[in-house]
Amino acid sequence: MLFKDISTLLRDPVGNNLKNNPDDVENLKRKFKAIDRYGRDVENGYIDRDLNDAIFKFQKERGLKVDGRMNPGGETETTLINTLLGLDRPVGKRPAPVRHATRSVPMVAAGAAPMMAGAAVRTLPALLGLLGGMIGLNTDITPTETGEDAPQPQPIPRPVPNPVPETPPEPEGEDCEAQYESDTADCNGVTESNGPQAGAVCHQSASDIYAACLRGWPREDWPPLQI
Repeated sequence: MLFKDISTLLRDPVGNNLKNNPDDVENLKRKFKAIDRYGRDVENGYIDRDLNDAIFKFQKERGLKVDGRMNPGGETETTLINTLLGLDRPVGKRPAPVRHATRSVPMVAAGAAPMMAGAAVRTLPALLGLLGGMIGLNTDITPTETGEDAPQPQPIPRPVPNPVPETPPEPEGEDCEAQYESDTADCNGVTESNGPQAGAVCHQSASDIYAACLRGWPREDWPPLQI
């Protein structure tokens, strides 16, 4: 059954050139096949290229550490369980923002502001005098300057938005795939000429190079291919 004991997918680490438990490998194939990441029929408990690619690509699209390995209780196993249960979504997908209707406000012409300010200055003494006469207050107020001599309102400075930091470019996935294909072909030749042990060492170094490429490391920092 697909969801039987889903909280514990693995008993031992799984990955290329590790001592893989056949039951763990077969279980992972079935789980990745359930989410359309493993396209072959599950025939055995041996790790293959399709499962190795499924682990790498799953780690990359979920924003996890890209090393091609899965550990019991590790972040890759936990994320795979959540994916099977429908509790997560791929990195980078965000819900669409909700847009609220706004009411447009008519703008006051730029020349109207000084006119309104001058009218208010001229009218204020008369209003205060009328109010003072009604309640018995002293309203001896010296009229202030009006018209062109009156102080003009100063524009309010607009806040300067903080610059948005640039997002680092994503690694070129196609180049990484091509590099991995080329290294795998070289390692297959090493296996034929020098034996399975030398081939296993070469394939592990090819996986390490693939992981470094997906992380976006510069080529000079990649580990060497052990051929």
